[in-house]
Amino acid sequence: MRVVFDTQVYIRALQPNAYPIEAALLHLWLDKRGFELCASKTQIEEIRRVSRRKIAQARIGKAKFRALIKLLKARAVVITIPAKEVVEVVAADPSDDFIVAIAMKVKAQILVADDKHLKPLRKIGRLQILTPEEALQKLGK
Repeated sequence: MRVVFDTQVYIRALQPNAYPIEAALLHLWLDKRGFELCASKTQIEEIRRVSRRKIAQARIGKAKFRALIKLLKARAVVITIPAKEVVEVVAADPSDDFIVAIAMKVKAQILVADDKHLKPLRKIGRLQILTPEEALQKLGK
């Protein structure tokens, strides 16, 4: 099974005391629990940009960001998405179209997002859009 995390899920997973569900999802993947995590080079670069913010460094620390990026590059399915492959799906917030494009390109079955514009969609073709809580229930079995 292929799974895509919204970038916010990765950032939250680095803060296990505040976001234990997102952290548990990341640990399921690290424990090789039956799913492939998929990301894009642009998404990894977005995580790197967030890591440079002073507030992120204060809350999370550079080392955790570096470790996450290293893990994604080594163990996730990392793809490149040309801009022409990003189609409008999320009318309320076109910036969310990129994460959907990743999921569609890798033929993911699940997109994990706690985004107010993505959650209402619930399903796009075979792609289920699940909250972190729903994803943990489904993947943690």
